[in-house]
Amino acid sequence: TSQFNSESHNEPQLLQKALASHNIYQSIVDHNYRSALILEDNIDFELNIKSIMTNIHRILPDNWEILYLGHCSNWEGKLGEPLPDHNQVQFIHKLFKSKRPYCTHAYAVSHRGALKLLNKLVNLTTPIDLELTNMITANEITSYTIIPSIISRCYISDESTGLYPGKNTADVFSLNNSTLFSLGLNYELNNTLGFSHIYVLNLESRQDRREKLENLEKKLNLKFEFFPAVSLDDENALKELE
Repeated sequence: TSQFNSESHNEPQLLQKALASHNIYQSIVDHNYRSALILEDNIDFELNIKSIMTNIHRILPDNWEILYLGHCSNWEGKLGEPLPDHNQVQFIHKLFKSKRPYCTHAYAVSHRGALKLLNKLVNLTTPIDLELTNMITANEITSYTIIPSIISRCYISDESTGLYPGKNTADVFSLNNSTLFSLGLNYELNNTLGFSHIYVLNLESRQDRREKLENLEKKLNLKFEFFPAVSLDDENALKELE
């Protein structure tokens, strides 16, 4: 078990996100999962995400350690060529070697990647999404990005109570077909999108977000484990770091 150094985390939000991420990486290793998808709870899916992931897993190299299903960087997909698809299946979603993906609302980690990240997180001094990007640019971890994104963050419109995927972001981060806008269609593929497990970080106080994701989980026939996010008010969890 990796020891988490809380003294290197000066910012409360940095500590909160780093501890939650560390706990998930440790869970991946403890359960001996080959891989796991890690999601935040303010997200939306491409409606045909299952068929997209079936194709992605077919061309994803065996040595991958991180896979971004969503990102918030203009660098991704702009440099280099997508990985070849020798079956020449016509999909608009391509797989690129990651450059500077940023954001951690939807990314997968392999077992080997989780072990690397556990060691790296011990003395984390920057936000985890920046730390992952630094590892990628330094060639310390093997990462790929799906372009265009198939999972985006959701934003609340000022004009209504509706959810608008990609609102207030560049079009490159928006979805082609929002699942939250089109609930009802289903695809008979595996319920963890080709990974061993899917975690969703969720604060106990945000049951509204959990209920939304549970509805999406049911409609898409997916299987989530809602993993407790760490609240700054959780004195017991924070005492474990002392």
